[in-house]
Amino acid sequence: VAMAPRIWPLGHLHLVLKAVRGYRIHDTLSEFHKALGDTIYLDIPLQPAFVFTIDPRNVEYIVKTHFENFPKGDLLRSRMADLLGEGIFNVDGPAWHWAQDYDTLSDFHKALGDTIYLDIPLQPAFVFTIDPRNVEYIVKTHFENFPKGDLFRSRMADLLGDGIFNVDGSAWHGQRKTSSRMFTANKFKNHIWKVVDKNSAKVVQMLQATEAGG
Repeated sequence: VAMAPRIWPLGHLHLVLKAVRGYRIHDTLSEFHKALGDTIYLDIPLQPAFVFTIDPRNVEYIVKTHFENFPKGDLLRSRMADLLGEGIFNVDGPAWHWAQDYDTLSDFHKALGDTIYLDIPLQPAFVFTIDPRNVEYIVKTHFENFPKGDLFRSRMADLLGDGIFNVDGSAWHGQRKTSSRMFTANKFKNHIWKVVDKNSAKVVQMLQATEAGG
């Protein structure tokens, strides 16, 4: 495993902050791989070790042949929760396998059409649709006629909690109102990234001053 030069006791923190400040995280990792090799190690104070790999043998080992040995873990899930929620990229174990079942639905749609029906004993009827006209009818023009209902909410509670995708009525409208204020292009462009840039610049200046002063 290759490693870029470190500054003790800060490790590679100065490199990470420069990448964040310039919005070049992926570009920086790509440059590291080109300079150091397919598998690299990053050392950041007070954080667990970070190992990045693009070696096809390692990728196959991790995501295919020994996938169960490499869970995301609580640290990653908690940090990525706001971005990824409880989706397939941020869960482990049974929740991950449940999310993976969506590949099967995709295969059904490809074989049978845009709207399909599943009959499962002792369960209510399941109708799945990807027809744009149906989707618009359900989620836009007649949304109030299609509540999730108690059955869906109880089954999805562990995965979706009381988030916008698992509530109805006033709770849904409250969630939508809150999220519409947060997730706007203007917010990201004029506030969030400016705050990240400003604070990253401060930390970089502190690190540079520490490095210069020995």
